Amino acid sequence: MPNRHRIRLRGPWWGKTCLDPDSPCDDDRAFKTTIPFRWDDQIPDDFIGTVGMLRKFNCSAGMTAAREVWLTVSCLTVPAQLRLNGTTIGNLAAQSDIEIPVSSCLLPFNELHILLSVSGVSSEILLDDVAIEIDP
Repeated sequence: MPNRHRIRLRGPWWGKTCLDPDSPCDDDRAFKTTIPFRWDDQIPDDFIGTVGMLRKFNCSAGMTAAREVWLTVSCLTVPAQLRLNGTTIGNLAAQSDIEIPVSSCLLPFNELHILLSVSGVSSEILLDDVAIEIDP
C-alpha cells in the first residue's frame, strides 16, 4: 500500500546455520549480515539445513495500538518460518512477496527470527527485503 510509512529492517542481522531449527546452534557458526541476504562465503556450499536470522528492533512512536502494523517480506526464494517475539507468525513456502499483520505481537523491544530452509548450493538471493509498514 503506497500510503504506509515504511521502516526497512536492513541490518544488522545475526545469522547461524543449524541442522535442526529447534536445537541450539553452535556459536562458531554465527555471522553478521544485512538484507538483501545472499548465499555467500558465510554459508558452506554443501550446507543443507536451516539458516536462522535474527533482527532486533524497537517500536517507533508511530506504532500504536490504534494503527495497523504489517511485516513485509520481499523476494523470499526458499521456504521459511517467521517468529516475532517467540510467536510463529508465518510458515511460508518460497514466494515473492508477503505481508503479515503484526500489531498484536509488537512489544517495546522486539526480536524477529526468520528461519530459512536451505538445501544445497545457490547463488541467488534468499531474502531481498524485510520491513515494517505502518498504516496512516
